[in-house]
Amino acid sequence: MSKDTHIELFCEDLKRKGRSSSTITAYKADLDQFSSFLNEKDLLKAGPKDIIKFQKHLIKENNSTEKTASRKLNSIKAFFKFALLRNLVSKNPALDISYPKIEGKAPTKLSQIEYKAIRDTARSEFKAFAMVELILQTGLKIGELSRLKLEQVKLDSNPPHVFIEKYQTNESRIVELTRAAKKCLIEYIALRPKARHDRGYLFQTRTGSQILPRNIRSTLNRIFKNAGVKNATVNDLRNTFICHQIENGMSLKKLAEIVGHKHTASTEMYLAITERKAPGTSQTITEL
Repeated sequence: MSKDTHIELFCEDLKRKGRSSSTITAYKADLDQFSSFLNEKDLLKAGPKDIIKFQKHLIKENNSTEKTASRKLNSIKAFFKFALLRNLVSKNPALDISYPKIEGKAPTKLSQIEYKAIRDTARSEFKAFAMVELILQTGLKIGELSRLKLEQVKLDSNPPHVFIEKYQTNESRIVELTRAAKKCLIEYIALRPKARHDRGYLFQTRTGSQILPRNIRSTLNRIFKNAGVKNATVNDLRNTFICHQIENGMSLKKLAEIVGHKHTASTEMYLAITERKAPGTSQTITEL
């Protein structure tokens, strides 16, 4: 049995467990890269030294970040855990391999001039504008935006909101919509193009499949570039929402619930980059 077949078996197991197609694609790409690094060596015969060499190769020769190397190691660990359970290997060579040390990086936010420039640039593309506005006005994660379906958008509810379904270890939650977010969604849904096989995703491809996070990121990175906002990332839109709510007095507990932080400690990190140094008590989302 070829090493590619072992990877396919692993991916089929992930599919049976309900993992998302984007997650499975990422795992497969990581394992294909590791398999290619091993050259002619059988994937199942890889040892701890091979995995450590691969990590060093990623960081020193491939210019990958520690975060990327850590993610790829996670894919390798998951594969060998699967292989051990299936008796394809007698021991897990990745078990005691440590993850690369990732230096903590403070979140960054956009200035008012920057996010207004991004908004103005995106207005000529109704889909891109809806993506920008929805993240900026709700703090949704890019994966949540990718998976969001029309039926989860409750424009006629009081208050209007989007329902974020439980996903992996993240619990479901309700995120209220500001007037700007509601207006934008009404306009977008009216223009939303029909697909050959509409599966109900708010943002879909021509065939009706969900738009993957990497494609959302590619679209918005182009908007950032055209707007002249350097070094901006999609996550900066979410960060800007969080900082704006803190600066307008929202309680950290409420904000953590809105953005899906499991612990308020994750939300407290943003105090360092906001003009407000102490949490407030407001429970209401403030429009940007």
